[in-house]
Amino acid sequence: MKKLAQYGLLHHVFTKKTLLIMKISTLLLFLALHVSAKDYAQQKITLNVKSTSFKTVLKAIEKQTTYRFFYSDDVVEGNKPVSVVVSDATIDKVMDLLLDNSLLTWKQMDADKIIIASVTKIDYSVKAVEISGTVKNSKGELLPGATIKEVGTNNNVQTDANGTFSINVKDNNARLEISIVGY
Repeated sequence: MKKLAQYGLLHHVFTKKTLLIMKISTLLLFLALHVSAKDYAQQKITLNVKSTSFKTVLKAIEKQTTYRFFYSDDVVEGNKPVSVVVSDATIDKVMDLLLDNSLLTWKQMDADKIIIASVTKIDYSVKAVEISGTVKNSKGELLPGATIKEVGTNNNVQTDANGTFSINVKDNNARLEISIVGY
């Protein structure tokens, strides 16, 4: 009976010590991971370059930090020389300065991998053209209620009571089709 009581007490003390060790280990692991994540997030970059190739600037950043850049050579070859002066700057600020007014973009993958890619430039210069007019029959009479449709699209309008219309079409080469019920 005495042995059972001692075993129960010993088991209880052992369990308490094990739980305490596990709690302390978990706390230490959490603190180590927190400090490590903080180091990655707070990498500061200092640069003072003038008219330097884009690749050379990326290599300078790699020497100062744990960041590694991934890109296709043909993407960065045509990039103009860059000038950047920063002190204790974040990677976000440096990359925004480097890629300002270029056709390149960047994305951070994981904690230390950065991908640089080209952006397709979109031409917004094509503008809609407004066409307006009056629809008349062969006798010169106004035709209210006629439908004017841009061929190849669902874009259409109807003439008003005076036979006039106004329609926005995609470009100067658009073709119009005019129809009226009962004519």
